[in-house]
Amino acid sequence: MPRITYDSKTIDINLANSGLQLAFSQEKNINNSSSGKAETVNKFGIQEVSLEMVFNNSDYDDFVAWWSWARQGLSWSFVMDASKMVSTTLTASAAAGATSLEISDKTGLADGDYCFLKSALDDKFEVIQLSSTGVVYWVDELGNYMVDELGNYLIFSDSNLELVSVTKFSYEVNDILRHWDYWPQVVCLNKAFNPRKNGRWYNHIVKFAELN
Repeated sequence: MPRITYDSKTIDINLANSGLQLAFSQEKNINNSSSGKAETVNKFGIQEVSLEMVFNNSDYDDFVAWWSWARQGLSWSFVMDASKMVSTTLTASAAAGATSLEISDKTGLADGDYCFLKSALDDKFEVIQLSSTGVVYWVDELGNYMVDELGNYLIFSDSNLELVSVTKFSYEVNDILRHWDYWPQVVCLNKAFNPRKNGRWYNHIVKFAELN
């Protein structure tokens, strides 16, 4: 279920026809010298997301409260699947062409997941797919997962993330890896909250951006 989280509050939403649209934008200046050489001065990169959603009368009050928060430029988060709110960092550098990554927390990641890997300095980013999270659990003779006294799964081994294909760029410690469908800190780009009403349903397009 897609979910908005703001100020420790959550709203589960339904997507409309156009769903989610993603664009990558770059703010930059291109300077030309008298000799004809061009110099590009990069300022920052932005991921701009357009999200069309529908909600009913009972949820309207929740969205008004969210808008009260978001209109001020305060950060909030969006995820396409509430079980995939994963954002972590690298604990070891990785050269271009790496087939595995070391990260600080694998909680929520699964084999086959797509993730967004980016430099903390905003000079490179890419989409990767996980072939294996490297986590192997203990099972009993019946094939049931074994747990400790607190109900936590017992781990037999825990190695690096393995990738379906090699990385395009090199990365450093503290660079960022998040689930492809999770934006942990975004700001709203809308200037108004003006959902269209049809019967008991509202339709609204939310536009937000995450600075790389």
